[in-house]
Amino acid sequence: MCIDQYFTPAELKAWFPSSIDTSRYQGKLYSVPYATSSAGLYFNKAVFRKYGVPLPSEKPGDRLTWEEVAQIAKKLTIDENKDGQIDVWGLLIEQIDRPYQLLPLAQSKGAEGISPDGLKTEGYITSKPFVEATEFYWKLFNEWKVSPQGIPDAAKSREYFGNGKAAMMLGAEWNIARLAAFKGLDFGLSPHPYFAGGKAVTPTGSWHVGINAKTTKKDAALTFLRYITGREAAIEWHKLFGHAPARPDVYDAMPQVFNNPMWQILLEEMKKTAVARPVTPGFLEYEMMLREAFNSIHYGANPEEELRNAAKRIDRELRKYR
Repeated sequence: MCIDQYFTPAELKAWFPSSIDTSRYQGKLYSVPYATSSAGLYFNKAVFRKYGVPLPSEKPGDRLTWEEVAQIAKKLTIDENKDGQIDVWGLLIEQIDRPYQLLPLAQSKGAEGISPDGLKTEGYITSKPFVEATEFYWKLFNEWKVSPQGIPDAAKSREYFGNGKAAMMLGAEWNIARLAAFKGLDFGLSPHPYFAGGKAVTPTGSWHVGINAKTTKKDAALTFLRYITGREAAIEWHKLFGHAPARPDVYDAMPQVFNNPMWQILLEEMKKTAVARPVTPGFLEYEMMLREAFNSIHYGANPEEELRNAAKRIDRELRKYR
């Protein structure tokens, strides 16, 4: 149900604007966030030093271009014993086929992932800049061969990186805490890359709570919604899962956590370069079908053809929301 009437504009300022953007559809507020997310480029300092490659910047806003990342990845894709098997990969994408982590490549080139009304992808994921960005993604696995195919999930990507099998990993904020479990791992975080001549775009996507339009307990639901999205609950959620709080006041309340350089980079990204996932009533269909296309592309399928086919399938599903 629409919940605009329960939150004043002043109250909505408690959350990052990019998080509230995800809460709205066609101008109406349907949910509020209890956590959000960001991403950056993690790098293994020991691998960089071993092979004499300069470390990326760890300063907020001082980011590499994707073209520079590709060149570094080529230098740091290593077959140490020359047996034909890669021992160290140049670059991992934590969520290898998820639109969440891949859409910013296209958005950096000026592309959009869906129409403003959230009901059409033809002309958007099939646009020239979107295809060009996806061709870059294809090259990582199939031409330059700096990224491994078939990493099944984020946990496996983190395992590769944590055990020194990858020099860099494009990954989300929760890795700051989870990578600490790998003893002896000396890692840094650089701001999210962008394409030369394009704009800096960082993915963000929030965990939200709304109210069912058919509820018979609206007052209780609203009380819970206000509690679970409030400051104290957000603090506890971060302690449990390591996700980025969607409320700026939580960062002020936990200086012992968020005053470290990595979190300062991510906080800067969430304030200045964060772009929310596409807003559409058919997001489940959108994500599933676009993810299938990305998965095929990373295994070598033609990017333009896969995106064209995905657009047809997605738009067919989105018709039911018109």
